[in-house]
Amino acid sequence: GLGVALELQGKNGLPYLEEAVTAFEAQVRQLGGTQGARESFAASKLRYYQDWMDALLKRKRIAEAFSVYERARAQSLRQMLAERDLVFTHDIPQDLDRRRRMAGAAFDRALDALARIDPEKDGGAYDAAHKALYAARGEQDAVTALIRAHAPRLAELTQPAPTDLADAQALLSEGEVALAFSVHRTHSMVFVIPATGPVRAVRIAVTSKDLELRVRRVRRLIADRGDAENEMRKLGADLLGSVAKDIRMVKRLLILSDGSMHALPIAALRVPPPRGEKEHVLLADLVPIHTVISFGVYAGLLAPAQTSPNDSAAPLVQAFGDPAFAGAVETAPDAAQDTPMRAVLSGAVTLAPLPGARAEVEYLATLFKSQARVCVGAAA
Repeated sequence: GLGVALELQGKNGLPYLEEAVTAFEAQVRQLGGTQGARESFAASKLRYYQDWMDALLKRKRIAEAFSVYERARAQSLRQMLAERDLVFTHDIPQDLDRRRRMAGAAFDRALDALARIDPEKDGGAYDAAHKALYAARGEQDAVTALIRAHAPRLAELTQPAPTDLADAQALLSEGEVALAFSVHRTHSMVFVIPATGPVRAVRIAVTSKDLELRVRRVRRLIADRGDAENEMRKLGADLLGSVAKDIRMVKRLLILSDGSMHALPIAALRVPPPRGEKEHVLLADLVPIHTVISFGVYAGLLAPAQTSPNDSAAPLVQAFGDPAFAGAVETAPDAAQDTPMRAVLSGAVTLAPLPGARAEVEYLATLFKSQARVCVGAAA
């Protein structure tokens, strides 16, 4: 809206862009209807974050732009997981839950009142309504702090705290680099985040609509057993070409996909060759890859490995790899009811061992120790 218009005119629209995101997040928290309706509404407003991010990057404010990126990820994750009025409310006192609901209702009333006032006709009323809105938001923030103290699990779902850039870099191991993608309507961006050193934001000439169509084409080719290699080479050139040098220099790669990239087999992308060479190399052949939805989630995944394991607790990680199918019909009769699985179990279809599968799950055991249960061979 106004923030974008001001940016296009060369003026400062940042306050209005921030205001749009904050108001949107408050609306989503109070939105009724089905989960699908809430997700549809949230997806339609994703451009608010993208516009704010672009405005910050235009000013070379990379750390702040990354915070907006993580804020968008936190919002998306909340939409997928949280049913705020139905789940986990037993974790907080009734009076605090009542205060939470009242704070949300007060913010809605203040926002509605502000929207009904024409600032050019009644500037005094507009200023008063704006103060009321900020007061209502302050009450929401106070309630959020209390919820975090009483019930961290509820707060993590309903009010996820985005990770800032310094914290994100601290999560990375030596030699590891994160590629955090953000797919926009008119272009895309990737944050190149090393464990130490400067962070870059690279613009990519791929739009959300273009990417969606290309990913669909790739998936269709794969499903029809067609030749998807050429498409994966082109996508690799467009998505990874500007960061190919970074990829070839790292020990490990953390990828945060966005938009249609979630449906793309990232490891099968072809990385453009360095100057003087011709062959595009599979990303999976260049560097170990792992993926995560956000750095906030990544921090949670790493946290258990940093705590003292409780031998009496149920396993935190259950890993399966390198299964032996011989004799599995007797031990897994339910699986044999599935047609594709029946073909495998009966020997009609032979599946070769997946390279590195056993080593991967056994490595998980070294990370999580007694909190991991690993099943390989017949146990898998």
